[in-house]
Amino acid sequence: MGNKIYIYGANGFGREVLNLFREIHNIDEKELKQYVSFVDDNRDICGTQISGIDVCSIDEADIEKGEFIVAIASPVIRQMIVDKLPKKTKYKTLIHPSANVGMNVKIGEGAIICAGSILTCDINIGTHCYLNLNTTIGHDCKIGNYFTTAPAVNISGNCMIGERVYFGTKSATRQGNTIASDVLVGMSANVIKDLSVQGSYIGTPAKLMEPR
Repeated sequence: MGNKIYIYGANGFGREVLNLFREIHNIDEKELKQYVSFVDDNRDICGTQISGIDVCSIDEADIEKGEFIVAIASPVIRQMIVDKLPKKTKYKTLIHPSANVGMNVKIGEGAIICAGSILTCDINIGTHCYLNLNTTIGHDCKIGNYFTTAPAVNISGNCMIGERVYFGTKSATRQGNTIASDVLVGMSANVIKDLSVQGSYIGTPAKLMEPR
């Protein structure tokens, strides 16, 4: 199995990542405790167990010998955590056995590719990107760091996507679109043209929400 695995974030998404790790390595729940610990900033839960797995603080984690998975859904907070961890920190990439990863697909470190995802061919995905259940990405896409999808997102071919972009459940983008960094595409929204301004977009076609 190799190094100790630290899942940073003992939340709902962290538990999903724990299950993903179990499925990839085909080990039972009892064996997980030997290889995995949660890391969390909430001192109230450090020293306890969640889903039978020990929870520790970052000070108790072995940075030298461990590998980290930052299981935080928010792209912004995820980057904040990665930025504060030591430069020498090692990050593990998780790809579910049912994911279909095609030819010439480059995936950055710390990525999580969940069950049912399809990445066709000639795709470049940055570091610490999370593709949730049944995400599809078409040919020749270039996607920045900390990109995140909720379940059932469809990214068509030849799209250029910036950093810290989040696509909500069942949202989609037309082929050839360019999407700026720090954009959130709401649930079931359809992107039919470039999104050049950072902010939150909702509806079909997706439109920028006005600040309140």
